[in-house]
Amino acid sequence: MEFAITNCSDVESIYLLDKNKYNGIPKNINKLKKLRDLNSKGIDIGTIPESLSDMYFLNTINFHDSKSLKFPNSFSKLSNLYFINIVNCNLKEIPKSILNLPQLRDINLKGNNIVNLPKELAELNVTDIWIDFNVDLDIAPEIILKRDMYIRLYVYSEIDKHNASKFIEQYAKENEQLREKIYDSFVINEMY
Repeated sequence: MEFAITNCSDVESIYLLDKNKYNGIPKNINKLKKLRDLNSKGIDIGTIPESLSDMYFLNTINFHDSKSLKFPNSFSKLSNLYFINIVNCNLKEIPKSILNLPQLRDINLKGNNIVNLPKELAELNVTDIWIDFNVDLDIAPEIILKRDMYIRLYVYSEIDKHNASKFIEQYAKENEQLREKIYDSFVINEMY
């Protein structure tokens, strides 16, 4: 990666795949002025460097299997980031800095233990939220009221599918005035 940063400043995509070679994201990554896609799988990124927020063209981030991922407050300065995929990263909540990304359209949170979708998501341009079904999932009504937003619940067994359907029914029953919108907003995706 150092070679790319030093010698290939026009790089638009980076894939970090070898956990034996990479330990996080280099602090000088902002020298890659044209970087649009940052991808990693199996790399323990740790804390994302503040310098990443200087990446004006960065529009897609894919982080898979980073068990100690932490987002700095400056992450919200990524004004052109529209897709973030943070899968299997041990997140318990959506980082606050993600809730301030002005262009964010899609957010994939599968494989995490997130149980709260806060109302701040409704204030963004988000159209798709991908999340594992969880019976304790708490969804702010403002998200359901938002037009053209889909919550894609991922299920991994028939039991999960049944429970997800019951969850949606119960949520609709508790929010009768949103009933039709609730059924339009949820999509159950079977992963088995």
